[in-house]
Amino acid sequence: MTSHHLPLLAKGMQASDFERCVGVEPKTMRVVVIDGVSHSMHGYAIHHAGTLGAYYLAYAPDGRLRYWGYPDEYNRSTDSLLNRLMSAVQGRK
Repeated sequence: MTSHHLPLLAKGMQASDFERCVGVEPKTMRVVVIDGVSHSMHGYAIHHAGTLGAYYLAYAPDGRLRYWGYPDEYNRSTDSLLNRLMSAVQGRK
């Protein structure tokens, strides 16, 4: 995945739609249960400005894209759910 793929992301899209558009499957897929609700986190390796990093797409329980960003963007968010999702992906409580 590259930064050129990011404009293709739209809130509410299905994972299969994004994967079909870019031709790239996630490197990791993890279901995170928070307060009894399952959320899907898809991790990609992203190439940007000559560096390789991690980029995550968060899908709501209905399978629609809720949020996307680098781990630090999840961690800085004022939305506690996004903080908790990234904490779970990174193995923190």
